[in-house]
Amino acid sequence: MIKIAVTGGIACGKSLFGELLAKNDKVEIFDADNIVREMHEPNMQGAKLIAATFGNEYLRPNGATNKTALAELVFNDADAREKLNSLFHPIVRQELVTKQNLNPSKPIKVALIPLLFESEWEGDWDLTVCVTASDDEQLKRLLTRGHTLEHAKQRIASQMPNAEKEARADIIIRNDGSIEQLKEAAGALLRYVMEKK
Repeated sequence: MIKIAVTGGIACGKSLFGELLAKNDKVEIFDADNIVREMHEPNMQGAKLIAATFGNEYLRPNGATNKTALAELVFNDADAREKLNSLFHPIVRQELVTKQNLNPSKPIKVALIPLLFESEWEGDWDLTVCVTASDDEQLKRLLTRGHTLEHAKQRIASQMPNAEKEARADIIIRNDGSIEQLKEAAGALLRYVMEKK
């Protein structure tokens, strides 16, 4: 089994890269964001933690986390963001460890972890990959997703700089080009991993 962690800044293309890797039948993908998303569902553990920590005003009437209100809080308040991360990170980390041992028929385990280096989880993985893009490309992608320019810049600024993630990663995938180029990069990574194996 080979364990790969894929990280990168917002709108750099981690999810798309993961989808391309998952087309190979030897690859199993886990997404830290999906684990967190499930935790915010009505009356789930994450939603309950949010209410207990930040107050019921961060819940919707159905018991789910009000993610819009929570995002507004944590992207404007570093202490609140740190508190949120300290609540969720240990749970997500354990879930990733548990999931990667469930399906031995897929020997290449890939986890998409946006905050890999911020959480200092790189030691859990055999290989770390940073999918990166230029600041201009990140902004352009966020604007097409409906963010305002100010909000997009705020989101980018709240994260570890791409240059720092790149410096800490074993492999860097530049994603300023076409989907076809990203597809080629995914194939090259898998060939490299299989040769190493």
